[in-house]
Amino acid sequence: MIKTLNQRELYALAGGAVVLALLLIVFGVVLPYGAAGKRLDNRISSGQAQLKEVRQLQADYLTLKK
Repeated sequence: MIKTLNQRELYALAGGAVVLALLLIVFGVVLPYGAAGKRLDNRISSGQAQLKEVRQLQADYLTLKK
């Protein structure tokens, strides 16, 4: 079937394949990777806030213990 296509149709088919490949790369790799990075950033921020609270509670505990 591909052998019966003329040059212009082959270029159109190749262009469509390139566009499809780029879309698969963007939506299958790049965007999920960025979303995972944002989730990790949020987890780090949350962990830092929890650590700050624990340190404050530790200081309060040591003050009350004296």
